[in-house]
Amino acid sequence: KDAKVKEEVQKLFADLNEAITKKDHAALERLYAAEFQFVRPSGAIINKAAQINGIMANDPLSSTPVAVPAADRLMVYGDVVVSRIIVRGTAISSIFVRKDGRWQLLHAQGTRLAPERNPVMIDPQLLDSFLGKYQFGPGAVATVTREGDSLKWRGGNRPTVTLLPLSETHFFAKETETEIDRKSVV
Repeated sequence: KDAKVKEEVQKLFADLNEAITKKDHAALERLYAAEFQFVRPSGAIINKAAQINGIMANDPLSSTPVAVPAADRLMVYGDVVVSRIIVRGTAISSIFVRKDGRWQLLHAQGTRLAPERNPVMIDPQLLDSFLGKYQFGPGAVATVTREGDSLKWRGGNRPTVTLLPLSETHFFAKETETEIDRKSVV
């Protein structure tokens, strides 16, 4: 049964790509659920009408064909199917629902993946020069401490994170992917 559902959802992808390419407004209306929402990697939220209007106007962000996921990337939960794929550095999650006997795209979200970061080695004696308090926003102060050959950063009531050097003055938090530069010592 799941194999048949996966095949039906893959066909929906093919139908959607054909409708996008041909700018078939009627088909797009059928393929997108009334409650459709696309959260773009930028954070912009697009509803069904805006998505279809973008396709019809040949907006590159809306009218790009959709990557068809392999069947093993589709997770079936009755009348709901979830797809997770990675395309050009963006993780895309999509939710499909079977409504009135046919499949529709209900939700899509693209999230840019963090760039790969490669820590560099810096002189361990240099680490002591980073110890202290830093202002990282209005009224927001972080404390940098040292544990062995590692720097630890704690901002306000946030959990402590390990800072890894990208250069002698630029670090990233291993646990959160946040990047910080040496600035604004309080």
